[in-house]
This record gives sequence, C-alpha cells and structure tokens, in this order.
Amino acid sequence: MMGQAALATAVGGTAGYVASLLAGAVAGMLLDQLLSPPLERWRARRRAERSRRRREARDYAGRPFTFDGVDFGVQVLFGTLGRASRRADVQTALVEIPWRAPQRLREAAAKYAEQGGFYDGAVARLHTLDVETYADAAGAEHHRLRMEIRPTGFYDMLATNVALGPFTPTTAPLLRGRGGLSDTQLSNMMGLDLTLVTVDGRAPVFFRAAGMAGLQRCWQTSSGETVQLHVDVDTEGRPDFFATARRGLEEELGIGPELLGEVLLTALVATPEYANVGVLTMAELRLSSAELEQRLDRHVLSARDNWEYMDHATLDVDDARALARALTDPSRRWTKQAAASLVFAHAYRANGNVGPLGEAIRDLGSLNLDVGPSRRGVLDDRGLLAPERTRYCWRCGAALPGRPPIACDACGQEHWDNPKPCGEAVVVHDGRVLMVQRAQAPWKACWDLPGGFCEPGEHPQHAAVRELREELGVAGRAIASLGIWMDAYGPPAVDGLIEQTANCAYLVELEDMGAEFAVDRNEILAVRWHALEWPPHDLAFPDHVEQVLAAARAFIAR
Repeated sequence: MMGQAALATAVGGTAGYVASLLAGAVAGMLLDQLLSPPLERWRARRRAERSRRRREARDYAGRPFTFDGVDFGVQVLFGTLGRASRRADVQTALVEIPWRAPQRLREAAAKYAEQGGFYDGAVARLHTLDVETYADAAGAEHHRLRMEIRPTGFYDMLATNVALGPFTPTTAPLLRGRGGLSDTQLSNMMGLDLTLVTVDGRAPVFFRAAGMAGLQRCWQTSSGETVQLHVDVDTEGRPDFFATARRGLEEELGIGPELLGEVLLTALVATPEYANVGVLTMAELRLSSAELEQRLDRHVLSARDNWEYMDHATLDVDDARALARALTDPSRRWTKQAAASLVFAHAYRANGNVGPLGEAIRDLGSLNLDVGPSRRGVLDDRGLLAPERTRYCWRCGAALPGRPPIACDACGQEHWDNPKPCGEAVVVHDGRVLMVQRAQAPWKACWDLPGGFCEPGEHPQHAAVRELREELGVAGRAIASLGIWMDAYGPPAVDGLIEQTANCAYLVELEDMGAEFAVDRNEILAVRWHALEWPPHDLAFPDHVEQVLAAARAFIAR
C-alpha cells in the first residue's frame, strides 16, 4: 500500500510539473505573440535609424554639406566622413581643349591681377567627375575617382568667378551634381586645401594676407594652392593633386617631402559663391607641434612683409570640443573649404565618430565662415573689379544721378568729392595700445584704433573721445594731437570714386584704467591691448594706422 501511495504521489508530482511547464510554454507563446510585433517594429526602427545615421555621417556626395544641422556652405561632389582615398584611387586625364573667358573680361582681369601682384598661369578646371565603388580582398569598401580636367588661365578665373559672381547653385551649373558641363561659362578652377596633422595631433592654420584674391583675411588650412598645369603632374604628365600638396608646402612653409607622410584625399567640394572646386586633403607631418612652431617662426612668418600669410596658430584636430570652439570663434573667420577640410580630417582620425563634433558646434553657436562677395562685381573703365554702388542725397534721400561733384535732381543739393574728417583715439598704457577688431566692412575682422566719422559740426578731438565711449563704454580725454593722415575708406566704387578720409589722431587717457569695457558688438568683434612696438599684422587701414602708431611711439619716447 505504501508503494502504491508513493507511486501515486510521484505520478501526481510529475503531472503537476508537466502541467506547469505546459502552462509556462503557453503563457510564453501568448506573451511572445503580444510582444513580438512591437519588439520587431522597435528593432526595425533602430536598424533604419542606424542606417540613416550611417548614410548621413558618411555619404555626402552630390548634396550640400549640412553636418548635424550646421551648414558649411559648400556642396560635396565626393566625400565620405571617416574614410579617405589614396593616390592609387585617384585617376585624372587632361583634355587639351582650352577654355577662355570673353576677351574684354580677360583684359580687365589682367589689369586687376597685375595691380594685385597676381600672375597668369595654366590652372586646372574640373570638367567631369566619376566615382566608382569597389571592395578589396578583405571586403572593405573603397572609392576610385576618375576626373577629366581641362586647362584654363588664372585671369580667366578672375574674369568670370570674381567679376561675374557671386553665384548660386542655379547660376553655377557644376554645383548641381558631380558631372561638369562643357558649355558652362564658369572656370570651375580647382584649388587644394591640405590639413596637416603633427605627431601630437595638432593642425596648423594660417591667416591669409590682404590682397589674396577673393578670400583675403580669412583663416585657412596649410597650403591653399591652385592646381597648376603643367607643374603639378605625375610621371605620365597627368594632373596630380598630391604633387600640388607637396609643392605648396615647400614653397609656402619650407617643409620638404621628407617631413610629410602619405597625402590622402578626403573630399571634393564646390563653393557656390566663387564657383570653384576644393580638393580637400590631409597628411601627417613628421614633426611635433613645438618643432613645427619653431620652423614657422624662423623660416616663414617672422617677416613683417610676408605677402601670403599674416599669422598662424595650431588647433587640436582630435579634440572635438576644441575644434568646434575654433570654428565658431567670432573673431576668427574661416574659408568654407578650410572649415570643411578640418571636419573631414577630424572624422578620418576619429574613424567616422563625428557625433561629438557636431554636438559641440551646435552647442557653441554658428560657424564664422567667409560669406563670399557681398554683391555682384562689375568692371569699371580702369579695368578694376569693383562693387556696384548707388549714392544718395544726404538732404532728401533721393538717388544721385552720378558720382560727385554733382547736384541732386530732386532737391538741388550739391555734393562734393571732399575728404571726410575722422577722429581716432590712441590709448597707450604700459607700452601697450588699445585696439579693436572691426565687425563691419571695410577691413572686417582686422585691428583698428577706436574712432570714426565726425558728426555735423563736431571737432575731430571730440569725435575720438565720443567714439571711444560709444564703442567701448569708457570715458577718456585727449591729451595730445599726434597729427592728420589721409587715407581711402574701402576700395574704389564702380564709378571710380574713392571715398577719402582725413584721420585726426589724438593720444587719449582713460579716466578709469580699471573700468570694464562695454563693447558694441555691432561694431566691434574683440578688444585687445597690443604691444605698441609690435602691432598686429592684420591692421585695418594700414596706410595710415601704422603711421599713427609710429607717431605715438615717437611722442612717448620724447
């Protein structure tokens, strides 16, 4: 009996266990049926989001470079963030079909170039571009670029891209996609931007001198060079961008090929305003940032009369937030191609992890990029490229029929071509002079003395003190007159009129040296005390400001 009871108990326990298993299985099936659809939908959405992010982060070909919602102002013809093309994957062909701008435009551009010290030369013009994707033996994806390049002249570029610009993607047909158009009236000149990276992860950047065509007084990466034909060629006589990079470094920075690692092509971008094509490249430099700094100071940038670069700095290209701070710095204006080149170089070194950089740029503010030509340029009778300008009567506001001397048709007020009086404040303390960085053209982002135009009936001495108070929020008093200097306020207008100024400079003493500056951001980007003996390279109105500072030094030394 006891055996039967034990058997019954065992059978009952087993049946209960099986029943519980079956119940669990049924419950699991029901739960799975309930949860599987939303779980699968969540997984599908996650896969789609990852795919979308991967596409956005890596493939910008043929569309504007809008990086994490921040517009860099260029269109990417070819570019993959996190990857780069080596020399073997870039194939070029030179098609000897010369292209020329209209003769009158060429003659005018030649006059303009000669005055600016530019020389004509055969440069590369992108005609067509084709990109092939292939996989290597390990299955990794690569891109092979094939470009057809036609020769053009530097004067042709000036005669079209500068004289007829600025352009938009509609008026610059190349910017609609990868392929060029044979009948376009634009030069589509190709220029190279090389981002160098030292062994400790810093990239040198350079401030372009005044007079550099189109993009003067902007910051750029190393070796901003036009692709020159037939100088930058490979052993078979074909255009070679990598040769352009090496030549530019040696010519501009005194850096030979023995100090340069492999040059990689990170992107091809087009800039609408100038209708030109940027070849963005990067390379590792076999120098530390300290060694590079010594070479630059010694060989390149120590001369005050350096015609191409006026200043330099190094950026931590691997630190996303530091790089974002540099690109959004309101006192530092970048060429659009240089800004994009730094981002592509950062992405390559970060293996495509560009999220932190995009977030930092959004957090810190907008990019400070070159805005391109402010208005369409025209050619005046002297062959100069100058902006269009309409003058208005100061009495009634009507448009004047021509340049002064002239009378207003509406009210009869006479207008004369007289110099305008200005007052300037020279504030010196402990061997340093107070200077402001201009926020407005002309000479935007350059260093100037506080000052401005006289108001009606105002003495220049009073104007100098008033402008100091309005621009910086500090009070001062003039203690000595340094002199009067003539200068031009900006470039000649289309009708040839040069707006002359009579600049009256005064040595001014601040009433409270400890007072904080209340800067007018509409007029001033930054305020800084500079050494009076060694003022900044990028001076506004250098024709007279340098003389004013020299007079101040002489006065104080007496």
